[in-house]
Amino acid sequence: MDFRKNSVRKRLHSLQSSGERMRNKTVTASLRVIFFALVLAIITACAVFYGAVQGVIAGAPDVNTIDVSPQGIRTQIYDSGGNIIQTLVKSGSNRDPVTYDRIPDNLKDAFVAIEDSRFWDHEGVDIRGIFRATLIGIGSGFRSTQGASTITQQLIKNNVLGGGQESTLGAMIVRKIEEQYLAIELEKKMSKEEILTDYLNTINLGSNCLGVQTAAKRYFNKDVSELTLSECAVIAGITQNPAGYNPITHPEDNAKRRATILEYMLEQGYITSDEYSEAIADSGDVYERIKKVNQEYQDQDDSPYSYFVDRLITEVERDLVSKCGYTEDEAFDLIYSGGLKIYTTQDSSLQKIVDKEVSDPSNYESIENKYSFTYSLAVNHGGKAVYYNESDVRKTLGLASLDFSSEKKAKNAVKKFKNKILQDGDSIIQESYNTVMQPQASVVLMDQATGEVKAITGGRGTKYTSLSLNRATSTRRSPGSTFKVLTSFAPAIDACGQTLASVYYDEPYTEPTTGKQFRNWWGSAMYIGYANIRDGIEYSMNILA
Repeated sequence: MDFRKNSVRKRLHSLQSSGERMRNKTVTASLRVIFFALVLAIITACAVFYGAVQGVIAGAPDVNTIDVSPQGIRTQIYDSGGNIIQTLVKSGSNRDPVTYDRIPDNLKDAFVAIEDSRFWDHEGVDIRGIFRATLIGIGSGFRSTQGASTITQQLIKNNVLGGGQESTLGAMIVRKIEEQYLAIELEKKMSKEEILTDYLNTINLGSNCLGVQTAAKRYFNKDVSELTLSECAVIAGITQNPAGYNPITHPEDNAKRRATILEYMLEQGYITSDEYSEAIADSGDVYERIKKVNQEYQDQDDSPYSYFVDRLITEVERDLVSKCGYTEDEAFDLIYSGGLKIYTTQDSSLQKIVDKEVSDPSNYESIENKYSFTYSLAVNHGGKAVYYNESDVRKTLGLASLDFSSEKKAKNAVKKFKNKILQDGDSIIQESYNTVMQPQASVVLMDQATGEVKAITGGRGTKYTSLSLNRATSTRRSPGSTFKVLTSFAPAIDACGQTLASVYYDEPYTEPTTGKQFRNWWGSAMYIGYANIRDGIEYSMNILA
């Protein structure tokens, strides 16, 4: 053995190099294993993900059978002149669809600019938008997010996939995959114009407005085709948050959103600098116009249906069930959300006259006016709900009738009733009181040549609720002495050459074939001799009839 200094150093160096090489080989081998394992895991994950996606796609609705058009459309009722007299609507159906050509370009461009700037270029899914939203989310630690759904995806989400109301993350991911797949497939079937039209007729625009036509009417009392650029930006600004950007309840927030939309439209080349400046200058006035229209709308919206419409709804529902085979629930849905256009025989000018005359106090000056009421009361009594109405008021107070000489006395009777029945610990759940004028009156005005009903008034005084008691159509009464006019006096004038001045003799009368004796309603002891038909109608004279 050579134990010289240099020889020992060389040997140690050799041993160290050999160990180093061994370690390096071990590390390299380990890294290779880890790398291949990682690659395998990624490949496996991708395969699993791909399989999961394919499974979701396989379970997605068939694009050939889905309907992305808006569902739930309000019904409109027209008079004989073609004027809208009433709109019937239930929740989720306050929508009036319009065609693509009626929607102004500024409104289409405003929605595209703020909701989906590459709408006209992508094929249903915006890849750039997805990456942008992902980077923004990562950069903010997912404290801030930005939507990447295209207009096509939003349409599918709202009208096919239930509006995105998932309760779990897994369900949301499944919906998102279906949404993107269907968006790509839908754009192979439908044109961009068709998709945008359905979208603009679908979206929620606050204040129970669905679709741009309803919003145009609600906020500006205009047809959508008449909207200005400034007004288009207001409506487009609502859709991201219908409650938070509502121009009636949150005009300041909507104004900020509106300004952003106008900036986007300018940047994307949809409007010129002059158009932008003109719209920005309208910032204050546009919300004043909305405020004014809103006040007018509230005044109208609080009004119940007319008696004519009440009866119309009843008859349409009855016919849908008895003649068309619908169930009552189906008939209800069709009437209030089926988008029906119902044309009636009502003459609005005649209806106004009838309403005015029935309610005119001067027509009742010779009559002692009285006041009655309808009443309902729900009381929580010992944990149990107990219900009362006006009949309970009469029975509890021992009243012969519910007619009072003044409205104050009628209200005092209700107050007295409550004091009598309410006990310690009771709480009122619900209470409703409405004044009813007495005597009451009702009118049905018909065209005798055609049988068309031209006007209906079912009561005198204020109408408080829709589908309330309709005395003209829903309260059967004995025809009584009206038959004298219908069967005797009117035919005599109409067909027998008589006039209101034609004279007959009022005296005891026996019907010759049966021997039956007739008398006037006031008794048999008094007859007035000669009287004309006008007297016969005014005093309801049996003998003359």
